[in-house]
Amino acid sequence: MNIVIIGSSAASKSAVETLLKEKELDINITVVSRDSKLYYSRVLLPNYIAGEIDEERLLFVDESFFEDKRLSFIKGNVTNIDGIKKKIFIEGYGYKTYDKLIIATGARPVMPYGDNVGGVCCLRDLEDAIKIKKMAQKAENCIVIGGGLVSLKAAWALNEIGKKVTVLVESNRVLSRAVDFCCSLMVQNIFKENGISIILSSKIKG
Repeated sequence: MNIVIIGSSAASKSAVETLLKEKELDINITVVSRDSKLYYSRVLLPNYIAGEIDEERLLFVDESFFEDKRLSFIKGNVTNIDGIKKKIFIEGYGYKTYDKLIIATGARPVMPYGDNVGGVCCLRDLEDAIKIKKMAQKAENCIVIGGGLVSLKAAWALNEIGKKVTVLVESNRVLSRAVDFCCSLMVQNIFKENGISIILSSKIKG
């Protein structure tokens, strides 16, 4: 049985580990991902931007994880899924057939002005982090949109490398979906004490 997994999210890793534990299964697993490195911590990407860790320390798995001959990897972007003929099209590779398909790409932020606006990018994967790290070398002022954990960690990382950072939060407090009001206030005060400006109840218009 040929099993294709699209994406290299935590769900993708769990699926691979679960399938490979079944030694008696006659399967071939192919993971298709745009990432050059598979299965790394996205939460630690801000630490990479700050220069606290390198790419290797982001990884959840080592090379031995890929030694199982039933597992293979294709780097590429899936642009089409044909559920009737059971095949996918991968840019730069072509068609890949499957018996079972698992889509484990995870979510991706919506870019307010599209993907090709100069000086604007999201933080979702390692490629984004590398781009932000390069952009930050030439920047003095940085704006981070969002009051969630990854956004705040990114803002802190940029502040750590000497940038003037402003955080725009649509809610009336940071981490509004994760912690209570008192905890939000504590985080906001810590950020302000360290020179990071936070603007609450703000919306982007364009």
